Amino acid sequence: MELNSQMHMDMMKAATGVFNLVQDATSLKSVFDINDGLRNSEAMQSATTYLKSIPEMAALISERYVTPIPDLKALLALPKDTLGYVYAAKMTAENFDPNFYRPVPIAEDLDYIRLRTRHTHDIWHAVTGFDTDSLGEVGLQAFGFSQMHYPSAVLIMTAGLISSVIRSTQDSHEIDAYFETIYQGYQMGRQAKLFLAQKWEEGWDKPLAQWREELNVKPAS
Repeated sequence: MELNSQMHMDMMKAATGVFNLVQDATSLKSVFDINDGLRNSEAMQSATTYLKSIPEMAALISERYVTPIPDLKALLALPKDTLGYVYAAKMTAENFDPNFYRPVPIAEDLDYIRLRTRHTHDIWHAVTGFDTDSLGEVGLQAFGFSQMHYPSAVLIMTAGLISSVIRSTQDSHEIDAYFETIYQGYQMGRQAKLFLAQKWEEGWDKPLAQWREELNVKPAS
């Protein structure tokens, strides 16, 4: 009974996160609530099992690879074509704090996966070329889902689609753009090497174009 009660509360938290994200596509709290609400779901367990079946990801999970929060000022001193510079310039221009993510206590492997995903999310934006607006976020979620089978990505995309349907009376082209971006992100993710397995922080000084070539990524148009 206690387990069922906890599962019910978790699902309600995720569902509330979806509802709130439909109302406000910029609500990071809603995204975190969706992710946290799905922590104990069978879908998250399945995604964890899948990622651990990939040797390079299994090694990263075993190592519990974590790095300090990036120093944006130091990264901005790098050449402008490097990953570090592009990432830091985007974070600075949009007034993002690289340490704003909700903490994830690491009790087991799936918690490490959740933490690492949060820590590298904005790096993925820089590498894929998906913007940080609601449309770009949906594209990146599709990219991530195709690579990791992450259940929260499905709910975040769903919230974005519902929002586009609501707004479609004002802009009939918006819903088409959402579906096209989801398709593009999903295909990009299938073709690219696993982003979550990368030690990005050890290659801040590597040209972004080189990262993309090595990972088989053509940036979003």
